[in-house]
Amino acid sequence: MISGSNFGVGGLHQAHSLHRPAPRRINPRSLLAERIAEMPWTAADATKFTHFASDASLRRLWASTANGALKSGKDDGEAVRIANAAVHRASTSRKSKKRS
Repeated sequence: MISGSNFGVGGLHQAHSLHRPAPRRINPRSLLAERIAEMPWTAADATKFTHFASDASLRRLWASTANGALKSGKDDGEAVRIANAAVHRASTSRKSKKRS
């Protein structure tokens, strides 16, 4: 064996593999609960995700819909899509009522 080599018996590679910590298991439900508890969606967030939230009532609708989706177990992406669809439906129905 070459002197100074780290590949021999008791070298760095063997010691490193023995002291590797066990992988930490993460519960996705607990992450969701932390997200809801820490920072629910606000009406101000609506303008970042949809241009249909043109007034305050539509922005409040967006926030309540997104937070409701989070509470029902959806992830952030699904919550945003659901809220965007709700705001889009509400804004287009308002426009069609104005035309009549």
